[in-house]
Amino acid sequence: MDITIKINKNGVFERKIMPFVLLLFLALVFAFCAFYLFTGYYHLVNWYNGLNDCYYKKDSWTTNFFTNKLKDQGNVFCITGMLIAVVGGFYVKRYIDQKKRVLPEQVVITVKWIDVALAGVLLLVTTIAWLWGSSLVYPSNDEVFSAVNCAGIHPFQTMSYYMLPNNHILFNLINSIVFHSYGDKVASGRVISLVCYWGIALVSFSWLKSLLRNRWLALIAAVALCFQFPIWGFGAQARGYELLALMEWGAFISLFKYLFSGEPKWLHIYVVACGLGYFTVPSFLSFHLGICLFALLYQAFSRSLDVRFWKFQAAGMLFVFLLYLPCLCFSGRGAMVGNQFIMAYQTRAEFLASIVPMAQNYLDYLFFNLITPNHELDFLLFLLPLCLLFFRKNKFAMSIGLFYIAMWVAVILLTVKMKIFPFDRSLTGQFSISLCIIVYTVYLLLTSLSEKIKLLFIGQILFSLFLILLIANYIKNGKDNMNHYLCHFQVNVWYDLMLRDCVRAVPPGSSIAFSDESFYLRYLFTQNGYKTSKCTSGGEAYFVQSKDDPTLPDITSNYAQFKDTNGFIIYKKR
Repeated sequence: MDITIKINKNGVFERKIMPFVLLLFLALVFAFCAFYLFTGYYHLVNWYNGLNDCYYKKDSWTTNFFTNKLKDQGNVFCITGMLIAVVGGFYVKRYIDQKKRVLPEQVVITVKWIDVALAGVLLLVTTIAWLWGSSLVYPSNDEVFSAVNCAGIHPFQTMSYYMLPNNHILFNLINSIVFHSYGDKVASGRVISLVCYWGIALVSFSWLKSLLRNRWLALIAAVALCFQFPIWGFGAQARGYELLALMEWGAFISLFKYLFSGEPKWLHIYVVACGLGYFTVPSFLSFHLGICLFALLYQAFSRSLDVRFWKFQAAGMLFVFLLYLPCLCFSGRGAMVGNQFIMAYQTRAEFLASIVPMAQNYLDYLFFNLITPNHELDFLLFLLPLCLLFFRKNKFAMSIGLFYIAMWVAVILLTVKMKIFPFDRSLTGQFSISLCIIVYTVYLLLTSLSEKIKLLFIGQILFSLFLILLIANYIKNGKDNMNHYLCHFQVNVWYDLMLRDCVRAVPPGSSIAFSDESFYLRYLFTQNGYKTSKCTSGGEAYFVQSKDDPTLPDITSNYAQFKDTNGFIIYKKR
């Protein structure tokens, strides 16, 4: 039995809901810009601290981030933002007028019950994988930093204070708003990643079903994608990488839906996915450059210029600019493009010497030694999608092959330009989409082979065995390496060490304050029932200070050193 869904094209959503959301967004941008422009620097500082005056390195915020100079730059950003909002409002009004002249058209969507059932199976598998993955890794430093210092503050500060690239803004903003009153933002962040994990599972299953034309093979292939090391690992982490990968999947699929249907609605979805991808992690840039490079090559080969596509690219960049306005105005452009994590720190010789080790590391994230621990044959598997360019009668396959090349060429070009290798985890979406394309390539090759030998079932059997090998390899290596390879740090060892040497050294239920860089211990003490406060009032029984923080005079005069361990000093009130 099939499920029939009837919706109206050019109905309530296109005529009223979508324009209302756009106008509301533009109105909020205009209101923020007007407030910023007509409020003096010191009044803005007082207002900002009035939202929450206890946040990461507050004392240096007006020195390293929101300065008088940045206020002047922010005024220019806001004038630009107001102009974009006004012009955008005009275009939305014109869109509404156009829709009024178009009659609603009923569209019937048919969904088979078997597909719903298989999607349910996939959700069950990913939920079990999430529970398992969560149990394999204790909260990491990066998770806790994001939860405590980014999601654990006022939502406006979350979206405007870019203290470190750890602030995956959209992810932490969702955590801050949806789970505002919930104390453990690491746990709630992992739930958000679970939802993103589900999204990737369902999107990849739907996409693979259309490629493989066999729902059962698509299900197995989707499970393989879900157990790929970074997708499984970050699906159970309170970081924004799973959300970033989901947005990259959304941009990828909507791009190809548009190319092969010509329907503008897919460009709308594409722009939203790109905008939210950038708003999650700025490293979305490498994926977006890959899309633009692919579009240039695709249009050059087809000898046609798609003006509408490039107009949407421009609109998307304006959308990103508006999303980042609070961050630009209160943290500055330098916080995003000039921080130590994206600035070149290697000499040319060191950079060149790192090429092979980094390539091997990327292959580990992609395949996890599927064929050999020496990576050579894995690299050949990585190059396999080049075969798609030879399927000349299959325009779609050739397009996918061209996209694959463009995606990785963009990563290489950006790496060479910046003279720094991207973190493997920031390429999670590229790894996931690459695996999907490799799976598709193997399917086409085996199908072609079985057609030539006139034994069609051979191709399906071999393809199924390949997918099962992938799943078995990912599960085995993933569970054995999750706790240290995911973050390239012995997370579980560090967690146990902090519990043993720090938390259990302080009497249960004691009141404790913490320095800025002691956020990890603050989280552990809080979860173990201690009375914790980030900013000291001077009345706490203990004070924990990281050796990376300067010692405050009030601490040395009112507290005596209690314990020095693992880079932290615990003080006890005199």
